[in-house]
Amino acid sequence: VKIKLRQKGLLIDHFDDPLKCSYKIKIRGRNTFLGMKKFAIQHPKTRNYVNEWLLHKMFQKEGLISLRYNFVNVTINGRNSGIYAMEENMHKNLIENNNLKEGPIFRFDIASGTGPMFYHDLRPYCRGRLNSDSSMLAQYKNAEQQITDFRNGSRKTSDIFDVNKMAKFMAIIDLTGHHHASHPHNLKFYLNPVTGLIEPVGYDNCAFVPLEEQGLIGSYKNVIATPLNRG
Repeated sequence: VKIKLRQKGLLIDHFDDPLKCSYKIKIRGRNTFLGMKKFAIQHPKTRNYVNEWLLHKMFQKEGLISLRYNFVNVTINGRNSGIYAMEENMHKNLIENNNLKEGPIFRFDIASGTGPMFYHDLRPYCRGRLNSDSSMLAQYKNAEQQITDFRNGSRKTSDIFDVNKMAKFMAIIDLTGHHHASHPHNLKFYLNPVTGLIEPVGYDNCAFVPLEEQGLIGSYKNVIATPLNRG
């Protein structure tokens, strides 16, 4: 099968072993591999071995978008490179595999803007698909406007996000004791064209650690309880 391949990874764990570097793969033409059009292969240690696999099983059980994540034996140019972790990437095949209707997938653009990542520009995946489909492009523009409205406080959270799914996502991340997937530079989103709401796409959490080490996400905020006036 013809593919487009490049090396991936910002940190040294993706390439410190020259015989087991990380790669991103895109299948050319109409072909797929195990139902996937885009995926990565990497040393299992980059996602802490079985931890990431378990995370996606948890997402799947709770009805959240989950990546196809598995372990495969890889041979490169006739050399057995051993076991790799295979991780699905952002593409409409991912959405359809989760029994959802195709819609735009996007994230915050690391390279744009300054200040908190949540206020950086958005960056869509599969830009070519957006540019060739006016309906998809309109949906993405709608998602951009929804995030803008959320930032400036002109609309409620429940008007923008699927709060039930966002709550489940955050609860699962809390249960792992590690919040890497909830960091804005890792967060990926999908605009559901049926509900009109934005859903999380969990990715790259890696670790399971005791809860007391990092605390709960909600513990970073102050909650002030006001007694109800019952007249």
